[in-house]
Amino acid sequence: GYVGGKVVVTYTVRNGRNALATGLRLKPGLPAGIPAGALPAGCTGGTCTLPDLAPGASTVLTVVLSPDKALRMTITAQLTTTGTDASLRDNVSRIPLRILQPRIVAVPKVGKPGFVTSV
Repeated sequence: GYVGGKVVVTYTVRNGRNALATGLRLKPGLPAGIPAGALPAGCTGGTCTLPDLAPGASTVLTVVLSPDKALRMTITAQLTTTGTDASLRDNVSRIPLRILQPRIVAVPKVGKPGFVTSV
């Protein structure tokens, strides 16, 4: 993404087990100091409460960032449950986030006032 633009961060949580997944909470790991739009329902204090998921079901959570500075970091999201979890290894996801500062470059170079560039 770019400074001054919008960056959409999408989280997909799937229940790949044969039992109901209950008490799901997602810590989205959003970058500190980067303005975000309205957080989805159930998100407060850096944690999002998700609905219970039946076997094979999934839910999607979307956050729109409005970066006001350049940065490079890794977003680390972590899922926890109050229910049983057969595999804790698949409860963390990491993705790189790179926000660039746009710059304008005149090509060919622009000369002094009165200079005529031939293209």
